[in-house]
Amino acid sequence: MFGMKKLSFILLFVLSSLSWGQSAGFNNTFAVLSLNNGANTYYDLNASTANQDFNNATLGNFNPAFNTLVLNGAEHNVWKCGGCDLTSTRLYYRIYLTSNIGGAFSSINLPWASGFNNGCGGQDQVWSITNSNVNLLSGLSAGTYYLELYSDASITCSGGTAYASNGGANYKATFTV
Repeated sequence: MFGMKKLSFILLFVLSSLSWGQSAGFNNTFAVLSLNNGANTYYDLNASTANQDFNNATLGNFNPAFNTLVLNGAEHNVWKCGGCDLTSTRLYYRIYLTSNIGGAFSSINLPWASGFNNGCGGQDQVWSITNSNVNLLSGLSAGTYYLELYSDASITCSGGTAYASNGGANYKATFTV
């Protein structure tokens, strides 16, 4: 009887260890913007680098007749371990007056760019797009706006979706038209 309990405990421990080892998520995320026809600029979302932080940034004042504010995409640095797979990533965005409540999000799909083996039986990967060319000023009237962003990834374990969303508050920068 004692041997059976011991065997059951060992089996439970091994199976639990396997399920804990299956995981995936975000390391760093970046938004890619072009201001006034300039080069792509990377802004930190879920990252701490030398890039400017996107959250709470003031992107500037824009006159749609003379200026541009373009969302060209994002870069997602992700990890996957223990047989869990990460199959796609997206950047979600919406624009709304700071005096209003935001509406629906639009999304940009990020293609896989590269990957390499990591130490957990999986891969670290880069998913990236830098030429989406979303004109953020199109159709906007005068006012101060939020550009709100978050990212997600489809995964084959742990609930099916991983988020980089500032703890659910998302990432917001302002700009004025």
